[in-house]
Amino acid sequence: MSGFEVQSLRHFVEDGAKEPPPFFVGRDSIINDIFTKARRAMEKQRAPAGNTRVIQGAPGAGKSALLSQIERRCNVNHEARVVKITNNLLENHLTDVLLAIKIAATAQKESWYAMFSKLGSAWGQRIGDVNAFGISADLSGLLNEAVPGDLMALKAQIPAKKFLFPVIVAIDEAQRLSPGKNTQHAQFLQMIHDADDISLPLTTVLAGLGDTKERVHSIGITYGLEAYSIGCLTWDEGQELMQGWNQHFGIELGACQDKVNLLIAPTDGWPRHLHWAQTALAEAALTVNGKLDLIQDWVCVFNKSNELRRGYYNWQYSDAMSDSNRLLAEIMLNIRKFEKKSQVVKRTTIIDWIEELRNQRSEAAWQLPNGFDAHDYITHLIHRGALQENYNPRSIACPIPSFQRFMITEGGGDIQKWPEPSNAENGWKRMSSKLINKIHNV
Repeated sequence: MSGFEVQSLRHFVEDGAKEPPPFFVGRDSIINDIFTKARRAMEKQRAPAGNTRVIQGAPGAGKSALLSQIERRCNVNHEARVVKITNNLLENHLTDVLLAIKIAATAQKESWYAMFSKLGSAWGQRIGDVNAFGISADLSGLLNEAVPGDLMALKAQIPAKKFLFPVIVAIDEAQRLSPGKNTQHAQFLQMIHDADDISLPLTTVLAGLGDTKERVHSIGITYGLEAYSIGCLTWDEGQELMQGWNQHFGIELGACQDKVNLLIAPTDGWPRHLHWAQTALAEAALTVNGKLDLIQDWVCVFNKSNELRRGYYNWQYSDAMSDSNRLLAEIMLNIRKFEKKSQVVKRTTIIDWIEELRNQRSEAAWQLPNGFDAHDYITHLIHRGALQENYNPRSIACPIPSFQRFMITEGGGDIQKWPEPSNAENGWKRMSSKLINKIHNV
């Protein structure tokens, strides 16, 4: 973009955090792996067995943004086509999903662009509306054919040789999928993953919370399943993100690089918290016509970012976590101590801590919430973004350091015991300290 994009920046503030980010950085190895699998499936005219990828992370890790970036890259480079759906559509409207796959695989570029521009990113969820638009002849012909009822029927209508592009079926919020190996949606996903009965260039990507891999296991997908646990961006990625974001909206940085760095430093590189920092900066930029040198009160900008971030902490901090705040604070301190020593925290390790701490103290804040056992509690913490399961090695960690500190403070834990990061660790905290010492006129 050229010039200050006032209206676009206003929309960014108004639309909120769930919209795809205007500028995306990071996750290159994940994206490249997914496209490599899709490209290989097209070359072989069939997907290799185990052609399912899971992207999991705490709320705000950028899972939906990652799916949107995959979709964006597909539309620019024509490497593949994406059918992005929800668990509800897959479970209750499978024929619409199959029709969407059929269109994605065989529509010419012009038809695809026409439909995508009119129906938007979630066009798969409104596939029944597509007849209402003026569309080209090849797409009209596809819609007038019989709708396939299952994958075998889809294969009969469009065998692999008729696929113009490999298709990536992307399911967001996949942790909501109903369990059970014999359900219709489970068998649909199993057939794509196993690639025995249907020789079609299909790849499945399931994005969800930190235990999504276990949910996918519960519907019968186990062998060869690959899972990525995503978390904070690196400091360099955070720098690249802010630079690209400013350029996208035509914001003039001027001599404010250090102040912008100080604004994002408390986020620890967590994507949702970076969004709050961008929102605070956007609101200030709108008052000075995009010229950051004209901002008079940077403290107000910092406070706004901190307020938005803290509001998100409070949203994630459930009643169950509040009821057990002392127990939770001690668990978070213990995890941090293990991380400092590069020691792996297992689920069983946390269970042992819980039992030990409960036995040592009788106060309610040191006990599990009503109705929870240790396993339930860990699962709840995963869903609230306090914990995340990682693989290679299999372990559990707190994915958001700033949220970790918040939980320790809320539980009355001794934050002075918080081990500061070493030179080998993520550089956000170190950079914050350097910038604070450098800036004296904020």
